[in-house]
Amino acid sequence: MWAAMRAPDDFYARDDGGELAPRLATVMLSLGAFVSFTTAGRLVPAHLVGTALAYSFLPVLQGVSLAVAMRVGGGRRSLAQVFSGHLAGYGPWALLLAVFDGLCAFAPDVLAALGALLRTGVLPLLALATIAWSVRMQHALLRASGARRFATAVYYGTFVALVVGWYVLNGDLLPLLGVLP
Repeated sequence: MWAAMRAPDDFYARDDGGELAPRLATVMLSLGAFVSFTTAGRLVPAHLVGTALAYSFLPVLQGVSLAVAMRVGGGRRSLAQVFSGHLAGYGPWALLLAVFDGLCAFAPDVLAALGALLRTGVLPLLALATIAWSVRMQHALLRASGARRFATAVYYGTFVALVVGWYVLNGDLLPLLGVLP
């Protein structure tokens, strides 16, 4: 993850995508650790495994989105190689989650600490920096895979549509918008 963050163009040019399973496990367990620290203030094994299972649909939707972007963008690498590279690019998100984990584990008053980070603009800037760096990494990955420039936009458009569709089909989104009782 960290090598991809430091120099994404160089990393993705050399990456053969051979570490798919360990990268997927790292991403899912880091998400589980985030949930565990933010809900319990410590690592709870059931949170690690439960979160990995509950959110296992996200890597599937990301894989579908990458397949669409590679198909439309004309990429030359296999989907497994590109997906493995995508997972290697989770460094910015891992850092953001680690900030929240540390806050929940060590701040005496988590709500006050979050409020201070929000009021000072640190939290929105950190979120924007994470998103921008992730887009940069995704673009470097798809370009190294031989896809055309617009493949990054295709990836994100497809992914957002799939995630929104997932939550609409599950009945989780419309009640929040006041559409259903």
